[in-house]
Amino acid sequence: MDYKYENYLSLGICPDIVDGELRFSKGNIDYIIDKYLKQTKDFDNYKERTSAMDREYDYQFMMARADTEYYKSKYKQCSDELKELKLLNRRYDRFEKINAGLRSECKRYKQELLKLRMETNKKIVNLTSGEQT
Repeated sequence: MDYKYENYLSLGICPDIVDGELRFSKGNIDYIIDKYLKQTKDFDNYKERTSAMDREYDYQFMMARADTEYYKSKYKQCSDELKELKLLNRRYDRFEKINAGLRSECKRYKQELLKLRMETNKKIVNLTSGEQT
């Protein structure tokens, strides 16, 4: 790679130019080493922070996934219960219709029974009153 003097200046390094070539002094090399070590340390710190953030995001994702699975199973359970309740409700409605029919039949039979009792009582009264006279 061909480095120009401006490239080094932008990095904060001021090499000497001797006979048209770039020459680095001890100060330049120490500066480069210090800058490299500082950037390496900064990069390691950044890597640790991002790794910790990744672990935190992974944890949050796993918790969200667990919540999702829980709510899916809860939804399925509630859906099944709702289906069962609808079935029971339909059965209840059928039984209520049957019961309403049975009640009206019972009411009719009671009325007929009362009518028959009254007729029987009249006949008994007529028979007993006819025997006494």
